[in-house]
Amino acid sequence: MYNIYDNFLTKSYHKEIKDILTSDNFPWFYIPNISDGTDTRELKNEYGFYHLLINDKGQGNSNYTSFFRPMLHQIMDTTNTNKILKARCDMTTNKGIEKVHDTHVDFVDQTSYKSVIFYVNETDGDTTLFNERYTSDFKDRTQTIMKKVQPKENRLLVFEGDLLHTGSSPINYSNRILINCNFI
Repeated sequence: MYNIYDNFLTKSYHKEIKDILTSDNFPWFYIPNISDGTDTRELKNEYGFYHLLINDKGQGNSNYTSFFRPMLHQIMDTTNTNKILKARCDMTTNKGIEKVHDTHVDFVDQTSYKSVIFYVNETDGDTTLFNERYTSDFKDRTQTIMKKVQPKENRLLVFEGDLLHTGSSPINYSNRILINCNFI
C-alpha cells in the first residue's frame, strides 16, 4: 500500500533542489487550506504556501518545471507510471502549536493513481496514512492510522492515491518543505 525510499535522489541534485526551495527569491504562493485548496477563512492554521510545477492538465506551469523534470521522471520509473497528473512544491510553517491538517485525497475524481511525497528538508510534521480509502462520506467515518511517516530530507513516500492521508505542520523546525506529485 505504501513504499518509502530514503536517499532517493543523488546528494548533489537533492542539495540543488533544497537550495532553490529555501532561497529567498523562490516564488511561494499563499493558499488558505494546504490540504485541499479551499478558501475557508474560518479554518485557522490550515494555510500554507505552494508553487505549482505541473497543473492538473499535466502541463508545465512554472519557470522551474524543467529543472524538476528529471526528478519527476525518476519517480515515474520507480512507481511504474507514465503520466504526471500534477506536481507542486508545498511549504507549511511552524504555527507555534501542534497542527494536523485536514484528512484528504489529492484527486476525488481519479480512480487509480499514485500519490507521492518527496521530503526536501529535515523537519518534523509527520504524514499520516489511514487504512481507509476515499468515499464521498469519508468525513463522517472513523479513520484508523496505518502509518505515520516522519519527514526526512531526500525521502520519497509513495502510496495509493485513494488512501486517506494528512500532514502536520512542524513544531520543532521553522518549516516543512515537500514536493507532492500524482501519477498514473
